[in-house]
Amino acid sequence: MSATFAYLIGDMSALLERYALAFADLGAVRIAVDQELAGVEAPLRGVREVAFFPPMTGG
Repeated sequence: MSATFAYLIGDMSALLERYALAFADLGAVRIAVDQELAGVEAPLRGVREVAFFPPMTGG
């Protein structure tokens, strides 16, 4: 089994309450992997950069 972002989010959520709150609604969180959008089931192997951010609107 390879680790995924779902696994990472679970670990982070268990680490600190503020992370649990931030990840409570995954529909409101976006994940960028090496500057490309990815889903929670994307594998962590070989990833160099991860960014979590709320969705943005505007032009």
